[in-house]
Amino acid sequence: MKQRKKYVIDKKFQIKTTAFILGISSIVVIILLSALSIYITGNNLKLNNIIIIQDNVVETLLTLSQNNQNESVKLSINTAAKNHQNNIRSIKNIINLNTTFVAIILIIAVIQYIILYFVILRKTHKISGPAYVISGYLKEILNGRYPETRPLRKGDELTELHDITVKLIDTMKDKKIILK
Repeated sequence: MKQRKKYVIDKKFQIKTTAFILGISSIVVIILLSALSIYITGNNLKLNNIIIIQDNVVETLLTLSQNNQNESVKLSINTAAKNHQNNIRSIKNIINLNTTFVAIILIIAVIQYIILYFVILRKTHKISGPAYVISGYLKEILNGRYPETRPLRKGDELTELHDITVKLIDTMKDKKIILK
């Protein structure tokens, strides 16, 4: 039996079902991603404010140390300034990682939707295909001809309805019911 490559058989059903499932999933992801983005953005703003405040404190200390004659005080302030610069680099790295983290989640969500779209389309195809075949049988009967029945593909849904329809057609043939 020749494999068919057309995955959208019942456009209304398949696209509507796919859009519905992706829509619900999108709402959940958008809410979660928005909450996460708001939280991370708020934290990044707080960290940037801490950087500004700490820079001002260290600049003030460095200015005061220039006027101070005590070498141990100058050394302590210079050491604190170096530690401060290391801490600021760490905070900036955290801010960058936070931003990157949100971007990665967004990219993963987009990839997930693309994969989910094709998975749902394929799954609905396994419903639409058998419905299309059964509809074809019924159209043939309505046109006064007995249809040539065939088995469904492996993995198709609606197999019970298909089997009953084939059984009905076979019974009609056996009883020699005349079709107009």
